[in-house]
Amino acid sequence: MTDNIGVTKSRVFREAYEAGKKLPKIAEFIYTLDHYVAVTKVVLPGAKRSTTLVEIHPYELERLVVEVRQEEIDVRKKLLAKKTRLKTQKIKDQKELIASQAASLTERNEQLQLLRDTVKQMQKRFKRVEKELLETEAAHNDAHEKVALLEDRNNEYREEGKEQKKSIQGLKQELEFLRGQNEKLQFNNSVLMKNIEATGDADEGRPSMRSATDVQRESITKIRGNKPYPGSHPG
Repeated sequence: MTDNIGVTKSRVFREAYEAGKKLPKIAEFIYTLDHYVAVTKVVLPGAKRSTTLVEIHPYELERLVVEVRQEEIDVRKKLLAKKTRLKTQKIKDQKELIASQAASLTERNEQLQLLRDTVKQMQKRFKRVEKELLETEAAHNDAHEKVALLEDRNNEYREEGKEQKKSIQGLKQELEFLRGQNEKLQFNNSVLMKNIEATGDADEGRPSMRSATDVQRESITKIRGNKPYPGSHPG
């Protein structure tokens, strides 16, 4: 061998290694390959030390390159598939999160609507109670007017004798009862307003209370049911 092409120190063919000869440490990686022909030690032109070379046929080299490229393609496909799978899972998780948030929002809207309906019912009940209170106040004022009228008549009856005095005394007792009924009615209305504010919507199956107007009319009816006094005119 001339110096222009280098000097071959040794050449060991693949068959020797397959028969049990130990590969050089630098070339141990090729023990699983079947593409190479031999492992050669040469001194390249201008070099002082030998270099280990792996000899291989061109068509075998092409085959090896194709396999390596295919492995790279397979690795890339696996990475792409994994990336796609992770992306798909992420999209799925986001969709589930959005669906969960939408369901939560729907539930909150339903609760809000329920609260609105409850407020409307409370407003209606408050207006009804307010109306009854106004009617009660009107009846109370009417009762005061009747009391004043009856007191005037009592002054006239006092001059007519003892029998009229007894009748007037009974009438005063009835008037005091009417005042007590009016005060009791005002107290009941105050309790009713506090109960409505404290408990909200009342039980529908609960027996209804007598309104202030009913109590007042009952009291007035008792007064009108008395017999007229001597010398008086029917009211």
